[in-house]
Amino acid sequence: MLITAFVVMGLATADPPIVLYAASSLCADPRYPALDGGLLIACDKRRLPTVRLHPETLDKSETETPHSWPSHPILLPHPRPLSPVAQLQAGVAWVANGKADDADLWWLGSDAGAPVILDGGPGDQHHPIASGDWLAWVSAGEIAIWNTATGEKRRIPTNTGFNAAPTIDGELLCWEVRTQDDIDIHCNDKFIIARPGHQTHPIRVGERLFFRENDRLMSARKKGSP
Repeated sequence: MLITAFVVMGLATADPPIVLYAASSLCADPRYPALDGGLLIACDKRRLPTVRLHPETLDKSETETPHSWPSHPILLPHPRPLSPVAQLQAGVAWVANGKADDADLWWLGSDAGAPVILDGGPGDQHHPIASGDWLAWVSAGEIAIWNTATGEKRRIPTNTGFNAAPTIDGELLCWEVRTQDDIDIHCNDKFIIARPGHQTHPIRVGERLFFRENDRLMSARKKGSP
């Protein structure tokens, strides 16, 4: 399994990144940029999610109508506004307000049973993300990972989620890491983006990693990948 914890000291393991100027506008909705339907959804100069990028070719298109996420009116307690909802075959995970002005992660299985708290307690349990059968989220100083098909559960000790959620693509997982001087991005396959300034908002698609740096959307491939 690739989902394991590790500590790496050193330089980035990426080829030189490129700037995606046409998709670099900041989004009013903090859930963007994001992946949906195999495309990277980014924002235009109005800060609306109308920009589509193919994650491999980087071909760009725009739509007249901004992208929107499906509503989930049946989820109770109601999801926090502008908080992502992670949909899997086994069920759906979302963030709701906790009892101590924090955030709890809720789960509703596809068997239409009652919703349950998947991860609660002190601190924020938030930023649910999903890929295939894998569900991951930030849980009070750790990344929690759950294979909803096999029941396998793991945790990666790391203080992350302060700017954006981690990102998951199959068994590949990347997240923000706060160092003494700045913010870098680490992945569980030893793909690291460590450059001057802050690298935030990771989105992993195969051997490519999208991230924000100095108000620009960047793209880098893992060193040595085709």
